[in-house]
Amino acid sequence: MEMDLILNEANHALEIDNLLYQAQLPVEANKGTPYPCSQSDIDEFQHCARGNQEGVADKTVAVQMLEDFLDPLRQPSHAVLEALMRLRAARWNPNWGLDIIIKAAKDLDIAFFDGRLRGSVAIRWSLTWSVPANLRACVFKRYGMMWPGLGPELGMCLVHLYADEILCTANPCEQMWQTMLHEMIHAYGIVTAHTSYLGTKDDLDPGHGRYFERLHCFVDHRAHKYMSMCVMGAREVCRFPWRNISGGDDQRQRMLESSYGPSEDFRSYPISSNTNSAQGRDCSL
Repeated sequence: MEMDLILNEANHALEIDNLLYQAQLPVEANKGTPYPCSQSDIDEFQHCARGNQEGVADKTVAVQMLEDFLDPLRQPSHAVLEALMRLRAARWNPNWGLDIIIKAAKDLDIAFFDGRLRGSVAIRWSLTWSVPANLRACVFKRYGMMWPGLGPELGMCLVHLYADEILCTANPCEQMWQTMLHEMIHAYGIVTAHTSYLGTKDDLDPGHGRYFERLHCFVDHRAHKYMSMCVMGAREVCRFPWRNISGGDDQRQRMLESSYGPSEDFRSYPISSNTNSAQGRDCSL
């Protein structure tokens, strides 16, 4: 029994080493984890080709656009449903590799962000120990981070997914998908409104403020319904008692709350800006 345990741990360590090695390889459509995409689809999320220099004048407008697209009372288009079905199959693929999240980026964009991120967001697998020493404290125990350094005024940004942190979680595959959607919400703010601060000056954490919360709840509802998963930090961002997610529509409110349970559950959830309730890890991304 003890020998079997040692062998299992050794095999698990080898799997982790193999995945870490994959994180450093270029993503190619005809190699690695199978996914129905072209090389040009992959390349559009590896390089920021154009950005969105016009953007949207007001972030409230950008938030409303995405809420309308994700409205649970509206039937998604045929193209969106097809993307969601491909994503669901990939989400539950037991033979997944780190390349799958890059290959699926176009479908994530279509299904959750109305195709607005394409050509404006680059996605990279990174290792926390490869980050410059002066920035390492910023990424310690984080699964991912959206860097606006490519030019927020140009509607461009870079999303880093930290392979060494994600692969150390209890469910790395789920953590990978959850983190990706979380960071894509941040990226949406950069691309459409030229800001990563989807909140107001009154929010304790403007980066995860009331506008971020609203988008998070809508994205999480669709992910829960079609992919049987939540978005990173779902409980933590749904914690403020003053907010009505749906703007007063009772039916829409009930549908959104179904992702979390009764309204009193998520509205009274204790404030925690640095703890992930599922993993006990930092989620203040």
